[in-house]
Amino acid sequence: MYRLAELDADSAGMVRIIDYFDALLRHGADVTELLRASAVLADCVVGIRANGLVTRRCTPRGEWRRPLEASAATTSRDIVLDDHCIGTVWIERPGTALPLDEMLVDRLALTAAAIIRPHRAQSDLEQSAALLNADGAATALDACSALDVDPTLRARVVSLADPTDQSDHVAHVAQRLARQLSPGRLTAVATDRDHLVVVTDLDETVAALSADPAARTVACGASLESDAATLHRWVGTARLAQKHCGTTNMVFCADEIGALNLLLTVAPESLSAIPDVARCDYVRQSKNGADLLDTLRVYLQVGTLRDTAEQMHMHHSSIATRLKSLSAAVHFDVTAIENRARATAMLLVDDLRRDAEPPTP
Repeated sequence: MYRLAELDADSAGMVRIIDYFDALLRHGADVTELLRASAVLADCVVGIRANGLVTRRCTPRGEWRRPLEASAATTSRDIVLDDHCIGTVWIERPGTALPLDEMLVDRLALTAAAIIRPHRAQSDLEQSAALLNADGAATALDACSALDVDPTLRARVVSLADPTDQSDHVAHVAQRLARQLSPGRLTAVATDRDHLVVVTDLDETVAALSADPAARTVACGASLESDAATLHRWVGTARLAQKHCGTTNMVFCADEIGALNLLLTVAPESLSAIPDVARCDYVRQSKNGADLLDTLRVYLQVGTLRDTAEQMHMHHSSIATRLKSLSAAVHFDVTAIENRARATAMLLVDDLRRDAEPPTP
């Protein structure tokens, strides 16, 4: 692997660039893989905008930038297919352009045209299943593009099941819900354990299910909220939430489980999506926030306000005031016995997340 800055602006350097993109085609690269490889070669942000595709911008580290950010394209080319312009590719190089930038963007446009050339399209159902079962960012982004869904759209996965195992009944409810509320061309996806639907508004979901007489026996669990392109990471939280539904509460959101969502194996970079963890981090960074969290830590260890006050050499009324303020900040009563596990998990995850952060130079 080499970078553009390492190549000489001569015929040998040009041949290496041509070979680089030809190798991508030989190995069956898709648009996502093309952008990643191009960003590594260019050592700067590379972008594409084409008919039928969501605008994408990729960094040399393989990170995806939001398409709504202001573009700083320094070199661009049209993507031409059968004498028709179907889009544009570009690079965003800070500072002085390199001699081979023009050559790179030319080959990028040609390779993109070859990859985008029409082939048998998967059905909306197949693409919906691909999004929710994605094995990585590339698959998810391709599915979003095919389904006309913005990959940065905030959404949730809803898991629906019937305790009486009436799968046909649940299927009809799920399909109606998807037609009403799913973005783009997303459809309901049936699995061997439940039916999955993507929604963008939890309140509308609850209202739609409440208004559907057939949904009264359906248990519904909503996942943590995330970008559409990362929904596959959170399907498990929807299923965990669905298991908390009872006869009087048939709709349950994973937000209510708080940091206990970590009972599912969640990638470290996804921890900030858990509301309790995000709120805990906000509290820690606020004035006196660290004191509030330290008070909670002692309270969870000793169990009572008076014992906490004795250990911290404070009056018990001051301890109560601190815990009340913290409860308001994290949106649940940290002193309630039913929230003891939730509060403990919140602190534990906060500790793990801070330990994983690189030291401040």
